[in-house]
Amino acid sequence: MPTYGKRSIINLCTCHPKLRILAKRVVNRFNCSVVCGRRGKVAQDHAYKMGWTTKKYPGSLHNVEEPKLSRAIDLVPWPIDWNDIRRNYYFSGYVRGIAEEMGIPLRHGSDWNGDYDINDQVLDDPCHFEYVGED
Repeated sequence: MPTYGKRSIINLCTCHPKLRILAKRVVNRFNCSVVCGRRGKVAQDHAYKMGWTTKKYPGSLHNVEEPKLSRAIDLVPWPIDWNDIRRNYYFSGYVRGIAEEMGIPLRHGSDWNGDYDINDQVLDDPCHFEYVGED
């Protein structure tokens, strides 16, 4: 059974408890890595400059100050291959299905508006997930 490495565990600890629960369930069946939870200004500015996000600091749900927890997580199948778009979308659907099964409301970067149409995205970010629950 896959488990998270040290870096993933550190990143996971910066995430909302519901995202932690989800990520721990996902890794039981699908080897993956937690690339990002909470993200500061420098990292967010870099992500924006690289075109990985459309949000400037502090507009992302990743952007919270310690000790607050991020309501966004970048969860990526392992080994990481950003160019394997099909695999990343497959993984995104797997995570979405597990979240629905667990009753964890998510918004994610493969279907931002939740209409089940993956062809109408402004930014393709299939490994980005946001907890959109009330707590």
